[in-house]
Amino acid sequence: MRFRKILMVVASICLLSSCAASAVADKGSVTEVTNGGVKFSPIAHARTIELLDFIAAYPGLTPQAQSAVFMEVSQELANHKNDSKLLTQQAAMLALPNSEMRDTVAAQPLLQALLDSNELNESDTSLVKLLLAFTLDHNKQEIRTREDAKKIETLKQKNKALMQKLDDLKNIEKTMIERNAKTNNNP
Repeated sequence: MRFRKILMVVASICLLSSCAASAVADKGSVTEVTNGGVKFSPIAHARTIELLDFIAAYPGLTPQAQSAVFMEVSQELANHKNDSKLLTQQAAMLALPNSEMRDTVAAQPLLQALLDSNELNESDTSLVKLLLAFTLDHNKQEIRTREDAKKIETLKQKNKALMQKLDDLKNIEKTMIERNAKTNNNP
């Protein structure tokens, strides 16, 4: 739920800056728009919006369609290994929670490599950082969940051992009571 809200905010920012870029582009042959000290390219925003549309639409596909899209992107990547758009799409498919192909452990190095490559524009970099933060958080939660499951299993084993000891003590007490009763009845 939180991921969708963040995604909507990023999409809104991209759309608003895209509107501003198109308004300035209509006034002349301006290729870049300055927005708050950061330079944005209308073409770069269009690509980011395309990626956001992909990220929004992909989880709604059937599992078979998701697998087909993943295979298609993987085949395209085999031909164009350094295509940052395809790499971002593949990493997103591995990172998204409703993805049939979800593998956040595999997504993390892909996203980090995209950030390290410096081939992304500003808005794509923000999107990849968001996906990476989401992926890192998910991986940390998975580790905590596994650790908690181990602790629970350990506690269950200790509880079982303690219950066995308690049953043994009850049997000893019962045996002692029976002996005392026999001793008191046989004077």
